[in-house]
Amino acid sequence: IRRVWKYVRPHMALLGAWVLFMCTTITFELAQPYLVMYALEHHILEPHRDMLVVDAGIFVGLVIAQNLSSFCEQWFLQLAGQRTMHGLRISIFDHVLAQRAAFFDRIPVGRLMTRMTNDIESLNEMFSQGAITLIADAIKAVAIVVVMVKIDAGLSLMTFLTLPLVIVLVEVARRAMRTSCRQIRVRL
Repeated sequence: IRRVWKYVRPHMALLGAWVLFMCTTITFELAQPYLVMYALEHHILEPHRDMLVVDAGIFVGLVIAQNLSSFCEQWFLQLAGQRTMHGLRISIFDHVLAQRAAFFDRIPVGRLMTRMTNDIESLNEMFSQGAITLIADAIKAVAIVVVMVKIDAGLSLMTFLTLPLVIVLVEVARRAMRTSCRQIRVRL
């Protein structure tokens, strides 16, 4: 990440916009179940069912706002990723062109082209779908836990009892995917 950072740094404004829209998307997403809880407590259990139309309108507005914010979030992230990879591709291309002819005698052109294209594409996936979205998912998970505990601590603790099973399932899936990715890499 340190070596790629010099290609990311010029696009910090795009990443700042991504952070802003990520937080906005998470806010709209977390407001939806809270609105359902509010409607249940104040408009369904109490005889104010005429307000359910307003609640439904607000809910639809939250869903639309979440989707628009999510679109902008992904757009800024992908744009930053593509511009970063463009700079990296130009740098690698310049590096390869600067090599002496003996370099091309030792390394087959097919292998060189495969490495140049596939390795950069792997970095692009890491940037746009891996490490960066891991940050968003971690922030979202913390926000969800805070809201859950705030709403009902006892029910939240019962929900957290399933975490060990989820961790085991994720570990099994991770190992299987790592094996598959290595096989794909060898075949490439």
